[in-house]
Amino acid sequence: MPSEKSSVESVAEIFSPYGEISLIRILRPGQYLPDEVKPFKSKHPEMADKICALVEFDESESALNAMKSLSNEDDGKLKVKKLDQIEF
Repeated sequence: MPSEKSSVESVAEIFSPYGEISLIRILRPGQYLPDEVKPFKSKHPEMADKICALVEFDESESALNAMKSLSNEDDGKLKVKKLDQIEF
């Protein structure tokens, strides 16, 4: 996630067209990684050295639509990946 797009508001702007968002978390390199997110670090090692946003939607269909649409963008900056269910 590019640094100019790393605020909660800017992430909401990108993802809100796909549905109601229940939670947005911004993860920054060198900062504490929450325990519930740590299991995903081995599958997605970029979480340790890049700014990442975790977006949780109210409906799983919204998340799937966001993934399908945003994964096709080839701007070289935004990458959308699916994480399995995270318990907060």
